[in-house]
Amino acid sequence: MTSLNQQLLNLLSSFTKETEKHETGLFKFPKKTTVVVNDDNRRILVDTVRSFISKSGLTQASNAQDALDDENTCLSAYGGRIKFINFVLAPLPYPLRIYERCKAFTPIFAQLIDEMCSHLDELDELFSPITSVDPFVKGLLEISREVYGPNGRDYNKDIRVYINRADYILHSEEIAQQSNSKTSNEENMHCTFCHFDHCLCNSGTDLNSDRMPFKSNEKTHKIDPIPKLVEVNVIASSLSYPSGQLFKTHRRMIKHHIIDRGNSNSKKREDLTSEMEKTHVTNYPIRFYVDTLAASHNLYIEKHPPIFGKHKVSILLVISQDMSNYFDINSVSENLHEEYGILVNVLTVEQLCNLMRQRKLLLVNEWEVEDGSVRFTRVSTHYTEKKPGRLILLNNELDDSATLKDFTGCYEVSVLYYRTWYDPSCIESYKDAWSLRLLCEYSDAVKVPSAPAQLASSKRGQMIWSDPKHIDRLLASHKKRVKGEAYNEELLDAVKETYILQVDPSLDVNAEIVNDAIQNPHRYVLKSQREGGMGLVSSQELESTLRNKDGLSQYVLMKLITPPVQPTLFVRNIVDGRFSVDAYESITELGIYGFTIYDGNACKLATTGGYLARTKPEFVSGGGVCAGFGSLNSLIFF
Repeated sequence: MTSLNQQLLNLLSSFTKETEKHETGLFKFPKKTTVVVNDDNRRILVDTVRSFISKSGLTQASNAQDALDDENTCLSAYGGRIKFINFVLAPLPYPLRIYERCKAFTPIFAQLIDEMCSHLDELDELFSPITSVDPFVKGLLEISREVYGPNGRDYNKDIRVYINRADYILHSEEIAQQSNSKTSNEENMHCTFCHFDHCLCNSGTDLNSDRMPFKSNEKTHKIDPIPKLVEVNVIASSLSYPSGQLFKTHRRMIKHHIIDRGNSNSKKREDLTSEMEKTHVTNYPIRFYVDTLAASHNLYIEKHPPIFGKHKVSILLVISQDMSNYFDINSVSENLHEEYGILVNVLTVEQLCNLMRQRKLLLVNEWEVEDGSVRFTRVSTHYTEKKPGRLILLNNELDDSATLKDFTGCYEVSVLYYRTWYDPSCIESYKDAWSLRLLCEYSDAVKVPSAPAQLASSKRGQMIWSDPKHIDRLLASHKKRVKGEAYNEELLDAVKETYILQVDPSLDVNAEIVNDAIQNPHRYVLKSQREGGMGLVSSQELESTLRNKDGLSQYVLMKLITPPVQPTLFVRNIVDGRFSVDAYESITELGIYGFTIYDGNACKLATTGGYLARTKPEFVSGGGVCAGFGSLNSLIFF
């Protein structure tokens, strides 16, 4: 029986003339591959790019690789007028069993992060040592101390919402050992079913039983990899909208070009269509973003009766000046309004700083309502001492009477949803940015994320809560504190296996690990306390940074994950709006979107919704799609 995986391999082979199939259930993919575009595959390529652009119309940086000059592989979909996010031409096979495990792990990481946030003294002890070398962490920690310290807000009684993405990469110690002896130009042999250079068919499910082109192949090198946690993003948890659009693009490409055009036999078309529907699982994560934010908004109104009435309560979406992630921002704001009738104010950090200085963004601590007007009897502004209260956006500056009769343009903020502030570059141009964050953090509005959550989810926080030595303690404490949440004890051993070695390189106790990293920089990476792929130090720069020792505490030294690879066709933007198709061995990073809501000690929501698949050439160190390193993908599960 011909499987969809084999059909996708045929598509790859049509672009790469050196790909050789063997009767053993293997195929050879050379390290240096020449991409050939002919009339048939050119039609598939251009049509797929047009389909993605029509659904998304996206743009991004393109700094991962130099543009190619080969006119044969440099094409244009719409005369070079539109750019799009780099993506993979066809979905890649991925083991369903591992995907399901990662889905089950992700809510547990939210529990661990929430428990870290509930102990401000532990956060303080963990992050205080690096405030002298990391001003960004210092800002978040100082806000956490002031707002949630004595006489401040009680973090554990607040509505706490975690919209995050846990990123995983498959890891095998066996591959790590083999890579030390493997020459760089050695050709890989791949399984014709799962496409990996180390067969993962045994890591799949019973979905495979009637799809395998062979029952067993002793010549295929099989492994059972473990998904390792790379990081958890709470602000740079993006690409939910384009992930759904690429899923639809890939679905159309498979149905139109592979199934319908590629097969004249109606029974075969029916079988492949049925297989596609079972294995190319629907992926629309933006739906869960909208539902979670709407639930948070409604919970706020239930807990805090609005000053101006329900219709004058809005979500505040904080964005970067360049709106580089506009595709998610627009989709979230529009769907919240269209489906739930919730107004979303979308403002930049600069705009909010200006409103704060003009006293049009302030905290209302006490108020009186009489004869249809509202009089603020106590407020906190940029210029006064801060106290917990309602976050209010005003159309005009408050006058001396502090009384409002006309509520036009006035809104109470229910949810602060940050889509920026994950790196110093997001705020360094605005002198009052930290004052703004402090004002917002004091408010009753639901913070997504809060300052403690941003600290706890950083690499230094992950170094603690992902360590098997701390997981049992944190979860036991969380179980006592929070009610209504499921705790799967059977998963804990598997959760602990997601840990990869990560240490503070500035501590003497880790000197042996640091020395190994200096001798073998290709096995490690230094990570700063940033999201979005920022602040990575690798290779020779890692060695020199470790030898220099200055400011080492701002980093976490992490051992590199060694995954199996698959050959992949990358579609990338290049100069003048054209695009190219390239074939490389690739690594796929699986991101699971998680959504959790707590109200005090009650869990209101704990779920996952959709995934982000980012695929990059194996020689690229960074993985961010918007940064131009990784490419968007969807998955065929086996």
